[in-house]
This record gives sequence, C-alpha cells and structure tokens, in this order.
Amino acid sequence: MDTLALTSPALEFADPLEAIEYFYAQGWTDGLPVIPPTAERIAAFLEAGGRPPDEVIGRNRVRRRTVTAEKVAINALMAGCRPEYAPVVFAAVEGILAEGFFVHGPAASLAGAAILVIVNGPIARALGFNSGAGALSPGWRANATVGRAMRLILINCLGSVPAVLDKSTHGHPGKFSYCIAENEEESLWPPLHVDRGLAAGDSAVTVFAAMAPYQFTDLFATGEEAIDALAETIVVLGRISSSYWALVISPEQQVSLAKAGWDKRQLRTALYEKTVRLYEERLASGKVKRTGLTGADYAGPFHPVLSPDHLLVVYAGGAAGPFTQVIPPWGSGRTSTPQTVKVRMPG
Repeated sequence: MDTLALTSPALEFADPLEAIEYFYAQGWTDGLPVIPPTAERIAAFLEAGGRPPDEVIGRNRVRRRTVTAEKVAINALMAGCRPEYAPVVFAAVEGILAEGFFVHGPAASLAGAAILVIVNGPIARALGFNSGAGALSPGWRANATVGRAMRLILINCLGSVPAVLDKSTHGHPGKFSYCIAENEEESLWPPLHVDRGLAAGDSAVTVFAAMAPYQFTDLFATGEEAIDALAETIVVLGRISSSYWALVISPEQQVSLAKAGWDKRQLRTALYEKTVRLYEERLASGKVKRTGLTGADYAGPFHPVLSPDHLLVVYAGGAAGPFTQVIPPWGSGRTSTPQTVKVRMPG
C-alpha cells in the first residue's frame, strides 16, 4: 500500500524515547508508554486489514467525529497491536461506532464503563487470543493490545480524555484493556456469535459497554441452587441496571450445570425469570426501594435482565474453579446495545 496516501503529518525524532515523551506531552496516551507508529507500519496494518487510509470506519454523531482507517491503524499500533490483528480491530471499531451502541454514553459517563471486546471464531485461535486460564488477566499480547487499542481510539479519535470528556467517578481497570476470546472448541454450548445470528465458522467481534467484572462462586451449590445464587448476584449488582449483561462461565461451572441438565437457553431463561421475581421479593420485603426511573422500559415489574436474549453467555477461563464472571452493563434500558460484527478479511 502506498505510504504517500497517508494524511497524518509526519513527525521526526532523534530516538523512540523522545517520540514517546512527545506523545505523553500531547495527551495521546492512556498513561502507559506507546509505540510510535511509522508510515511503513501504518501501511502494513492497513494492508493486513484490507482498508484504504481514507475509508470511513464510522462516525460519532454526538461528538461530530469521523474515524478513518488510518486513525484506527495509528492508535492500534500505538497500543502494540501486530498488523495481523487489524481485521479484529476494525470490526470492533465498527461495532462501537454503530448507531445502536451509542458510544458517547459509556465514553463520557460518570459510571466509568469500559468497552469489553469478545472475539469468536477461527481468527481468535489463529491470532493467539487467550480464552483459557487468566482470560481476563495480563499476559497475552492479542488480548491486551486489541483491548488497549479501543481505549486509545476513544481518547484520540473521539475525545474521551480522562477528566475532560471522560467523567468517570472512579472508572475501573478494564478501561486500560478489556478483551477476551471464547473457548469454543471445549464448550458444551453454542458460542456467543452463533447466539447472535452468525455462522459457527465465522470470525466475529462483540463489543459491550461494560462495568467491572464480579467473580461469582458458590462452591457447594449445584444445578438450580447455583442458578438461584447467580440470580441473587445479578439482582444485587443491578438494582437500577436493566439491560444486557455478560456472564463468563468457567469450564468447571459449565460442567456442573450441564450435569444437572442445564443448557445455555435454559440458563438464560431461568436467570431472566428468577431476577424479576427476586427483585420484586426484595421490594416487598423493604430491602430496596423502587428505582423511580420512568419510561416504557420501566413500566410494570423491574427487569434487571430485559429478556433471556439480553444475557451474553461466554465460555472461557481455566479448567479449575467453579467461577462465573458477572459483568454488569453500563446504563439501563436500551441506552447501549452490544454489537456483533463479522470480521472482514482482506482480499
């Protein structure tokens, strides 16, 4: 790809450390050092993603910002992405800039949401995304840098500068990087992207405006007892959050549920029904007060989970430990809808 087609101004530095300090001074980092992007590396990233520099990946209507492929490439390279990650990064950016995602909300909110990126399909395996032990932990370049690329794009392309537009009261560590893959090969259930309408052989990225994960476990509960306890956790965490939720189910937890006869559809339906009932019971007991939120989304009983399909169930994690990561949503109602985007390969 012709590097002369790039539109970003060229900067020259005596050494890389000088460039890194300059990027710090301009406010272009997330607080960690970045890798200075060269014209050759930008061109290689665009070629790997099959995108011309001026292709519009999406627009943020609230901020009146347009994000081009070149800008995505620059920030992804700054985050440490390899060129071969480009198709995943572009799919994720398409997702967060989709109209229904409403990226301005989670990018500016006091609640301090982050962008959770979930990778499915053959590309997750080919690029080495971690879906096993420590799936939400440091240590894997693909997970860490693709997740970090989302934050740098929010800062540098959409103006979500911490303490300026990003008004998070506390924020959470996922705002540095929040990216996992699903362990489809070992799962007893269909993968997330199939739940969301794509074919099993497709590669896909799902983006979700997410709060910090909460690690749930009940070591002595099995079957419906475990689901009851999980529903209680969702109700406690989601007193005013009525929207999509993500559940990252570990292998041991899935096996326990499967042995008790539960599949994914039954799990999602039971959690939907139980969370409505438990919330109403807490209201009747006086443990909580009705939220006072108004509008069509809140007519009648309060639904912490709007429907069974509002539970994004992902299979990932290490083999030992009956754990589930419960990931609450940003906002309530239909303020931000997760987007699942099929990965577009070059050629």
